[in-house]
Amino acid sequence: MLADYEESYVYVKNTTFSTIFGYDGAIFFAHYRSRVEFENCTFSSCIGIQYGLGTAENDASFHIKDSIITGMVALKTAVSGVTDSLGRESVFENCIFTNNSIINFDEFLL
Repeated sequence: MLADYEESYVYVKNTTFSTIFGYDGAIFFAHYRSRVEFENCTFSSCIGIQYGLGTAENDASFHIKDSIITGMVALKTAVSGVTDSLGRESVFENCIFTNNSIINFDEFLL
């Protein structure tokens, strides 16, 4: 899911994401003052090269509420990354995290 350019907004509710592969994150990439929000979602068994779930950068943000995040795998950070977003708040609210992991490059190739 891409929220790109200036002030894009994405809202997702009551959705399951499973077995998805992505680069900056298996589920989302928010950029340039954009925001993504997920409510009552399940994220399972997803793989990202940099971040397992997603990333927010350049004043972007995310809010994930009442969700389950399990089995996320990535080379850099198992769940999410936030960069160059000074003054923007990214939040996990009332979420359950299980079995998320960072793996090395050799494991990734398997």
